[in-house]
Amino acid sequence: MASLYGLINLTDEVINTHKSMLIDRVSSKDVQDDILAVLGGIDNILASALQQNLLTEDQLLKLKRIFTRKNKMDAPDLNEMDSMLDEIDADSKKKKVFGMEQSPINLVTDCGPHLTTQIMKNPAVTNPLKFTYPALVEKCTIMNNGHTVQINIPSSQKCLISIKGKVYQLVQFHFHTPSEHKIDSKQYEMEMHLVHANENGELCVLGFIFTVFGKRQRPKLALTQSRAHLALSKESMVNSKANADEETDNDTDDDGDYADEYTANRTKQGNDFLAQFWSQMPEKKTTEDIPLKKPLSFDYLFECASNKFTKNAKTNEIDIDMEMFEYDGGLTTPPYSEGVQWLVARKVAYMNVDQLTKLSACWGNVINARACQEMMGRKVQLRSHSSICLPVE
Repeated sequence: MASLYGLINLTDEVINTHKSMLIDRVSSKDVQDDILAVLGGIDNILASALQQNLLTEDQLLKLKRIFTRKNKMDAPDLNEMDSMLDEIDADSKKKKVFGMEQSPINLVTDCGPHLTTQIMKNPAVTNPLKFTYPALVEKCTIMNNGHTVQINIPSSQKCLISIKGKVYQLVQFHFHTPSEHKIDSKQYEMEMHLVHANENGELCVLGFIFTVFGKRQRPKLALTQSRAHLALSKESMVNSKANADEETDNDTDDDGDYADEYTANRTKQGNDFLAQFWSQMPEKKTTEDIPLKKPLSFDYLFECASNKFTKNAKTNEIDIDMEMFEYDGGLTTPPYSEGVQWLVARKVAYMNVDQLTKLSACWGNVINARACQEMMGRKVQLRSHSSICLPVE
């Protein structure tokens, strides 16, 4: 802001004109008088700032408060003045222009330092992401609001995400057909959003994309077994070698060629996570929440989205190799509020055609997915292997 002083070379006539423009921008007569009263020896500075559109009305009012506290400085110290204007400038930069962080977006798998997507370096240290989900989530309810089907999670069930020093709790999850996010410009059949919120009302959304093409992964419940294993062995395992036990989850049904899969998937078993509540899917708009008959296990979801995971009895955690796109975005439904922390799994999950057909029919087979939005200069971080931990209770 020091450069402002070098820009001041205005005649009294121009200064008076700018002062008039300044006052005309403020609607309240009392505020106009207050601003005139504190202009003092800084006419040129404010006029120059106004001329270059550096100050808004809110910032001018803040200057008014600053100078009122300073007892109307007719000849302020230039260094002190510079510091004040820097404070105004910093405050302005904190307020992002709406529309710069909209969602969904096209997620690109090509990574590089000069590309939109970049590999997150050492995320376990620089930006750890931890899930604290119980093995079974109870007392959930399901409803149909006419636009989507939503499963609500009671606050007593502490399904937590910890990221960037903030902790968010799972509130609900819902569905969009087709997918809202694209991966390498490809749109898939469905997307599920797990919406988490913190005490300040900030949101973190975890997205999983589904397709009817591909091979069904058979969950081995190894993640659930690892929870039990850690609970039993935590006290007895004493050396680091015994603390790690790698499991892989790449078993798939042999479904033949991709060209025949869309038809074959009508009779093939569906996605195991979705199957937990699919029989209670409300086909019409509901007026009240319907209690789910059984508790939910998110282990199905995490296991099929991961390539492998490692048990660690020493830390009582399970390190999950679940690659995720991470970026700053917004809600995909009105009012499209920004400031949402987005995490989208890179691995596309499987569902069968019957599951997709039943789901989409719940809102009349109408597309309830928002189109991809512009990046507006944003960067996407791709989390590397073994960067997510699932603490075991």
